[in-house]
Amino acid sequence: MRYSASVPKPVKSAHPELYIRLKAIMPAGESEASWLRLAGVNSSFFQDLKKSGRARNDSIDKLVEAAGMTPAQFYAQDSAGSKGGEQPQERVTGTRERHLPFRSPGEIRDIPLLGTALGGPFDVSDEGEPLVVELTDVDLDDVIDYVRRPSSLIGQEDLYCVTIVGDSMKPWARDGTPAYIGPKRQPSIEDHVLVQIMKRDGNGDGRVVSALIKKLCRRTSEYVELEQYNPPLRFRIPVKDIARIHRVIPWEEIIFF
Repeated sequence: MRYSASVPKPVKSAHPELYIRLKAIMPAGESEASWLRLAGVNSSFFQDLKKSGRARNDSIDKLVEAAGMTPAQFYAQDSAGSKGGEQPQERVTGTRERHLPFRSPGEIRDIPLLGTALGGPFDVSDEGEPLVVELTDVDLDDVIDYVRRPSSLIGQEDLYCVTIVGDSMKPWARDGTPAYIGPKRQPSIEDHVLVQIMKRDGNGDGRVVSALIKKLCRRTSEYVELEQYNPPLRFRIPVKDIARIHRVIPWEEIIFF
């Protein structure tokens, strides 16, 4: 079984005093070179930082953690502002912190990323005609990582993230695309959704072992009609086979400009 743990690529951070602030937390007895090795960061990190004032957030996090701090503690120092009443520096030139959806204060990483894999063909029928739909294997108890909480999602409860596998939803989503899932908001028609499919045993008890990530087209008391894009296909799933339907949060709600 192939599991995918792709997460959104970290943006870059710029700060004129970042080098000084990092040097201030360098572990005692370590040189820049040994600290970089300890953290598993590229040996040219500090040289590049001094030239450009920019650094990848994931590299900063590794250095901070190797120094015995959490990223939240490190960035909290930054968000508190500098001495003498000066305003906090902006991390990206010309862009204020409140406009950085993946760089909220404290770098919160508390949204579980569930393991997903490409499932076997999911057979549905349309008036006796068999149809093959791309299915995603998912284990709701298999948390393989925790991903960043964009500032636009602060305060929303019970979120989780999955990695879309396969190509059935191209061009909306390609293999490896991360999707934030919001269980609290009722999905509307034409929303993209994650439909948890119930597998029942001989006693009638069921558990979720797979999901369909598709577009919601219609809901009735008897069935849910979904759409996949590649190949183009509309199909229906009986309500009795569905455990839950959760909304995929659109990127335009997550990233604001």
